[in-house]
Amino acid sequence: MEEKNVKISEEETIKQETDQQTTEDSDEKLTEEESDGLISGELVPKRGCLKGCLTPIIFVFVLALALGVGIHAKRNTLREWFMLKVISNTQESVLINLPKEIDKKAIEDTFDKVKTAFKENRIDEQVMKQMINNYFESVKGLPSAELKKSEIDKLMTGLNSAIITE
Repeated sequence: MEEKNVKISEEETIKQETDQQTTEDSDEKLTEEESDGLISGELVPKRGCLKGCLTPIIFVFVLALALGVGIHAKRNTLREWFMLKVISNTQESVLINLPKEIDKKAIEDTFDKVKTAFKENRIDEQVMKQMINNYFESVKGLPSAELKKSEIDKLMTGLNSAIITE
């Protein structure tokens, strides 16, 4: 009979230990679920490097790559737009405070020819760029009317010579 009591008490002890372990496990699961990934003392849930750091970095990299590919694909269009803008700004600069001896209509016609030749790819861009740069270097500051007149004449001659005629 003692053997039965010993077996029963052993079984009860094992059952109590199992129940206690199950209760502790469920308590641990409950506290993990309640904390929603929070580790004691932290305010932000711990998500790991992949979600926390790597994902935004990859997103920014892919975005930059797509932007680079788009710019590369449109580079000729952007270059054409930029050069036409330079020609237009140069025209505006020449026409501001134009000396009275210079024909405004002739200057506008020359710039229109240059724009048309550029769009049709019939212009020597190096000559055109050099003439525009020389003009702006020469008229920095407040040039005299004579200096501005001579530089405008040089610019018009240079732009006309940059147009390729067949």
